[in-house]
Amino acid sequence: MLYHSGINKIILVGQIATEPFLQNEKIKAYHFTLLTKEIHDKQGVQVEHLEYHRIILPFYTVPQGLNLQKGLLVYLEGKIHTFAWTDEQNIKRYDTEILGTQINCLLDAKNSV
Repeated sequence: MLYHSGINKIILVGQIATEPFLQNEKIKAYHFTLLTKEIHDKQGVQVEHLEYHRIILPFYTVPQGLNLQKGLLVYLEGKIHTFAWTDEQNIKRYDTEILGTQINCLLDAKNSV
């Protein structure tokens, strides 16, 4: 019998909002922000909701020939990672990031919306 089992999987479709940069800490990975946009109907008025997601994408998961750049519309799969840290005032804070496992380009930066 499995105890404490679960699934941690996220699928995002959005536009790369910041220029990706390659960082080589524990693993060589791209870091960037992904913007997702949803339109909700609130009492007959279309309301746009934007979310910014901090992405960490290992270098080896990026398909060969895909040039990650600001403005690309991408499909991203990954998992949510939340971690705790303590600030200068000794207050415990939490941050959430997406650890990418797969990425595909849907539209290039020139054709993105």
